[in-house]
Amino acid sequence: MIKIILLAVLLNSSTPASASWSFFYAVGPNFESPGSVRLRNNDWEVGMLSSSGYGFDKIFPISEASYMAFGPVLTVNSLGFYGSVGRKGKMFWLISYRMELQSIVGLNGYAQGSGLLGLTIDF
Repeated sequence: MIKIILLAVLLNSSTPASASWSFFYAVGPNFESPGSVRLRNNDWEVGMLSSSGYGFDKIFPISEASYMAFGPVLTVNSLGFYGSVGRKGKMFWLISYRMELQSIVGLNGYAQGSGLLGLTIDF
């Protein structure tokens, strides 16, 4: 079952999630701000992926409103890996919301998991 899901995600990943640039700003756990600040182009994001990690990720759309993302990250004194799942939806003309569950695991043993709630502005 897992192999079928991964195959479906990889086959679906060849189509870009959006064909424009966007800016994402989110609050993290306990409404700390900023929880995440990212710049996105097509399926790629770069910036502060979480409050403790900087890096970039590739977004894999699952459906029109759901996605997964994976990428390398520089976290507390170590390199690591970032993974997330989330939902997005339109609010206004160029503004949409995103809810995301994310995790970061560093090669030095550091681990963090949290949720984000934020806004995306397309331009």
